Amino acid sequence: MALVALLAAIASFGCGNAEPQISGLPYWPEAFVGQAHAEQMFRDQTHLGQRDDDELLFAGADHRSATTNQVGYERVGLAGEGPVVWFIGGSTTFGMGQRDDHTVPSEVVRLSSAAGRPIVARNLGYPTYVAWQEAILLDRLLASEEPPDLIVVYHGSNDYAALCRELELGDPPGGHDNFLLDPKPEHPKAGCTDDPAAIGRVLDGIVAEGMAEMRAAAGEVPVLEFWQPYAATRPASADHLALLARLGQTADSAAAHRGPYLAAIGSASRPVIDLTDVFDEVDGPIYFDWVHTNERGAQIVADAMWDRGLRQAVAALG
Repeated sequence: MALVALLAAIASFGCGNAEPQISGLPYWPEAFVGQAHAEQMFRDQTHLGQRDDDELLFAGADHRSATTNQVGYERVGLAGEGPVVWFIGGSTTFGMGQRDDHTVPSEVVRLSSAAGRPIVARNLGYPTYVAWQEAILLDRLLASEEPPDLIVVYHGSNDYAALCRELELGDPPGGHDNFLLDPKPEHPKAGCTDDPAAIGRVLDGIVAEGMAEMRAAAGEVPVLEFWQPYAATRPASADHLALLARLGQTADSAAAHRGPYLAAIGSASRPVIDLTDVFDEVDGPIYFDWVHTNERGAQIVADAMWDRGLRQAVAALG
């Protein structure tokens, strides 16, 4: 399946109609007012390289453009120096809707440099990846490259969306597939908002399995896991209500997805850092679809990562 189709599917997950605006990607222009780079960036990001992979199903490939560059598994980002930190995740780690030097990993490089503890960030996120794919990629890279000093995993929404699709299809939860490879059924067999507490526990179990594999592969390398925000976790401000309407949603329908998503981290017995509230006090448009943010959003997420555990983890590296 073409990358643009995969991205369009996850961007509109759970929504009525996410209308494509630029180059086939769902795009809410209000999130990019005054940002002249946006149109070129979205055009660049619809033409990312992608290759088939027997284990991962699909993986990144080399890509060059004005705003978005990739070399193998790695998104190019802001250069740094010092301890090496690998960032693992999906498209929000990769930085859909953000230029190379303004992704979450690049913003962390800025923060670390300003704090006098510079790092090298390797952005290994890839659109639509879920926990089992993250674990396979990490294991593969650790087997072939010098290990990093620290690993950061930033995820949550893809695994939730995957679980919802599996329930709709009547498939067993947590399979090694990718939900975007299957069309949404006309008559779903179950929903992911029917029993929030139970669905949250299932989601926690799925992600916990992937995290256990990642921590086992990492060995003595410390691992930080961050649970990401997405549109359902943001309070319903006027700007956000306008986005939800664009996505065919209401405050109530979005809130229905908030319950199971938050219940997952409430059920977690492993150490996981909750970032679902990082946009609660932020005014103005942040999301441009169901999960992706503009560059301001990436900066806010990076600030929260730094303040809620990453600063301390980097300092411990010496």
